[in-house]
Amino acid sequence: MAQTPTADRRLIRHGVFLFFIGLVTGTQQRRFANMRMALSAHLEGVMNGTFLMALGAIWGEVELPAAMRRAARWTALYGTYGNWLFTALGAALGTAAANPTLSEGHRGTPRQERLVLLGFRSMRYAFLVSVALILWGLVRRQSAHDTVAAPPAAAVSPADLNAAAPVDVETMGPSGLPSWKDRTMRLVVAMTGATGAALGIRLLEVLRELEVETHLVLSDWARATIRLETDQTVDEVRGLAFRSYSARDLAAGISSGSFRTDGMVVCPCSMKTLSAIRIGFSDNLITRAADVTLKERRRLVLVAREAPLSEIHLENMHHLARMGAVIFPPTVSYYSRPTTVEEVTNSVVGRILDQLDIEHSLIKRWKDEPSVTDAGLLLAAEEAK
Repeated sequence: MAQTPTADRRLIRHGVFLFFIGLVTGTQQRRFANMRMALSAHLEGVMNGTFLMALGAIWGEVELPAAMRRAARWTALYGTYGNWLFTALGAALGTAAANPTLSEGHRGTPRQERLVLLGFRSMRYAFLVSVALILWGLVRRQSAHDTVAAPPAAAVSPADLNAAAPVDVETMGPSGLPSWKDRTMRLVVAMTGATGAALGIRLLEVLRELEVETHLVLSDWARATIRLETDQTVDEVRGLAFRSYSARDLAAGISSGSFRTDGMVVCPCSMKTLSAIRIGFSDNLITRAADVTLKERRRLVLVAREAPLSEIHLENMHHLARMGAVIFPPTVSYYSRPTTVEEVTNSVVGRILDQLDIEHSLIKRWKDEPSVTDAGLLLAAEEAK
C-alpha cells in the first residue's frame, strides 16, 4: 500500500470554520433584510466549507511550483469566504444587482449595489483561478507518477532470429546505448519523509556533477519534507536525477534484479522504511528496490535519520548490517571544523560517497597533523614519567 500524501490541516480548519459560519447564518436567517438570500448565504457557507475540507484532504496531491501553490491556496480561501460574505452582505443590505432572482422586491443604495456586485465578481474570478490551478496541479501530480515508457521493440520474425549472428549480450547496448561495461556508474537514490531532505538533494547534485547515472524515487512524505525544509520544488529535485519514478510504480525497471546497478542509497531513511527493508516488506518502489539490492549482493547504504534510537531501531539496524547493508547515521566530523550548514552537509555526503567508492573532494580528510603528533609525543612522555 502506498504512503498517503500529506493533508493541509490549515485548509481543513478553514473549512470547518466556514461550515460553522454557514450553520450560524442559517439560524439567524430571519434577522436579514432578505431572508431568501440569507438562506443562500447559509448554503454557501456550508458548501464552501465542505469544499475547503475536501481540498485540504487532497492538498498533497496538488503538484505546483511554490508561487502557484500559494496563489491557489489564497484564491481558494478568498473565493470560498467571499462567496459566503458577499451573499450574506447582500442579504443584510437587501441589494439586488448580484442576484435579481433571490432579491426580487429588494434594492439597496447605488453604493451598496456596486459594493456587493464588485465583491461577487472578484470572488468568481478568484474561484476560477483557484480551481484552474488545482486541476493543473492534480494533472502534474499524475504525470509525475507515470514513468516514460520505453519504445516498443520492433517485431522480429523467427526467420530473422535464425539468421541472426550470435550476439554477446554483455557487450550489446539496447537502443544504441553503450553496453553495461562501458556505462558510467548507475545508482538508485531514494528519499523518504525523515528530516534531512537537504542531504538527499546535495547527494543528487554531487552525483550529477560527477556524471553518475541516478534513478530517483521520492516517497509522498519525502515530497512534503522537501517543501517544509528547503526552498526547492519537487520538480527541481526530480530534475537533478537521470530518471525519476513514482514510489507507487512497482513495474519500474529498478524493481527487478535484471536492471543492473552499482548500488542504492536511501537518504534520508526513515525508521519505517528501514524496518520494511529489514523484513522484506516491498510495499512500494523504495523498499522493493532496496530488497533487490540486497538479494543481488549490491551495496545498500541507509542514511538512518533518527535520534535517540529505540531497541527496535537498533535491532532492525543490526539485522540489516548482518545482511550486508551499510547503516550510515549522518554524524558530523568536527575535526574538519565546519562553520556552516553547507559544510556539515558536504561532510556527510562525502562520507556517503566513500561508502560507494566514488572519488570526490567534498571533505577534509584526516591526516597526521604536526600539532596532533606533538601532543601525542607529550602524552607519551608524561606517561613514561
